[in-house]
Amino acid sequence: MNNLQKEFTLHDKYFPWDFYQIAREFIKENIQFLNYSGNFAYKLLENKYSPSILKFISGFEESDKQTLKNAGAYFYGSLEEINDNSLNLITSRFNSFDLNSVSKKLKKGGHLIAEEFGFETFKSVLSVIGAGAGKLSARNNLENKVDLLKESGFKVVTRKQDYKEINLSKAEFRDYFEKMKSAFPKIFNMGLCAETHFSDFIKITEHRYIYTAKKVK
Repeated sequence: MNNLQKEFTLHDKYFPWDFYQIAREFIKENIQFLNYSGNFAYKLLENKYSPSILKFISGFEESDKQTLKNAGAYFYGSLEEINDNSLNLITSRFNSFDLNSVSKKLKKGGHLIAEEFGFETFKSVLSVIGAGAGKLSARNNLENKVDLLKESGFKVVTRKQDYKEINLSKAEFRDYFEKMKSAFPKIFNMGLCAETHFSDFIKITEHRYIYTAKKVK
């Protein structure tokens, strides 16, 4: 698991759901499964199934990637390289992707399971460094995502969201910000300002939502 993933999963304990448990319910033998979330796949599988059922786009250290290749996993540079209507399951944590493109790759009846950060997370982190939300849309929330899913041919099966206040030290916040900047460069396209005005503990609001959607069209 790389540093970006470790940083985000440190806060999993604050939220009343288990992404991995939800996803595992859909992982069966002989499915075609695309994981957007890098090394999270190890936790998804828990040695239950061979990596040969997996396809990946990004997120792995080269040594881990080679191990999975040797076991039969496939790696792609982009979603466009995957055949349309070929996947049974796509999972994603904290990644940006085009819903219409994802829908094309799934077979009818296939599922998309995703956990994402909501608007309040980005707004909270930006406010700490003295930056406004700019063009960041308050529509980056679960309600709007449900509408987009329906427009892209999905039926939403389950959905949950929650907000948690989290205290970080200066060092923890600096690391958290750098990981956010790496994962979401279009939103966090500025440097970290001087930390002299930061308190010893910095409070942020982390807003997450998770959904399971079935392709019906």
